[in-house]
Amino acid sequence: MTSSATAATRPVWTSTCGRSARTRPGAPQGASPGSPSTYDRAATRRLVQEIRAKAPGHIALVFFNDPQLIAEGLTTSYPNHDNHLHIRYR
Repeated sequence: MTSSATAATRPVWTSTCGRSARTRPGAPQGASPGSPSTYDRAATRRLVQEIRAKAPGHIALVFFNDPQLIAEGLTTSYPNHDNHLHIRYR
């Protein structure tokens, strides 16, 4: 992924079963992603929207504990997902 939304987040992608990925939430350039003091909700929202747009119908869930993004239907709450996102593919 090469958008400005993803460039600003400095994602780290991992997968253990081939159907999921993990990345950090958005943070201002030069800041540490995952830190509450540098969290950028707008960048994280754009990242999740872009991930979903790039794989329509293939994203089952995005786990991340931001109450606003949960209320918007972009992410789902899951224990211990306060500082990183898990993307679960179908």
